[in-house]
Amino acid sequence: MQEIRFKIMKAIYAEMRANPEGYGFPEWELPRLVGEDYKFDLLYLIEKGWVKRQFGYLRLTAEGIDEIEKNSGGRKWQT
Repeated sequence: MQEIRFKIMKAIYAEMRANPEGYGFPEWELPRLVGEDYKFDLLYLIEKGWVKRQFGYLRLTAEGIDEIEKNSGGRKWQT
């Protein structure tokens, strides 16, 4: 998985693990995390069906969770 996409999904995953009933990861935090050039990669993740955007927040879909866990190399994700 491309590095920026992986970072985006990892950040959303960590937020959802820490606060499963929350809104998700705030999209306005992405430039701080991955730099200003993230929009193409975010659009890809949304079109792929791995990420959903709602009211400025990002959440992983079930397919997105499966994908990030599959690409974790078997390590446990930490929040």
